[in-house]
Amino acid sequence: EWFQHNPLTMIGAKDAATGKLIGFFNTLPINDDLFNKIKSGDFDDTNLCLEQIRQYDIPGFYKLYLCSFCIHPAYNTTAAFKVIYTSFVDFLLNLATEREIFISDIIADGVTLKGSSLCESIGMSRIKLTTHNSKLYHAALIPPEVTTLKLNNLIGRRLISYYTKIYYEYKELF
Repeated sequence: EWFQHNPLTMIGAKDAATGKLIGFFNTLPINDDLFNKIKSGDFDDTNLCLEQIRQYDIPGFYKLYLCSFCIHPAYNTTAAFKVIYTSFVDFLLNLATEREIFISDIIADGVTLKGSSLCESIGMSRIKLTTHNSKLYHAALIPPEVTTLKLNNLIGRRLISYYTKIYYEYKELF
């Protein structure tokens, strides 16, 4: 249902030899009300409704919820994570350069130990414990010079460079 509402929410990786899906990343652009509800630490994403998920239909600034990340256990020690994360950063760059869509904030709920480790490994900051005893993480991309996300590869540097250019062109909007 979420994918049908916005098909630009899933990034997957498959094994080139078998063609089987080995991992995916589900990210949802969300409205400000939902972002604030998640940030409060009292949110159950099983109650997320379509009206709270934005479509990438108009230029502007969006908030993103990292909903789920999964890699098949047999691929945990491979480059699968790097491939999916690099594809995610490339996706953000394409949204910015092709659609003038910019992600201002990213939020994630580290429900599992691996989920929390993932958030920390990509540079998100833990902001609180939730009412359901998980760890809530946040990263800002705007202003770009304060982002904590680990964007050290070529695509990440291009993303930050582009965000910096746009930020200073439209700084009065912030």
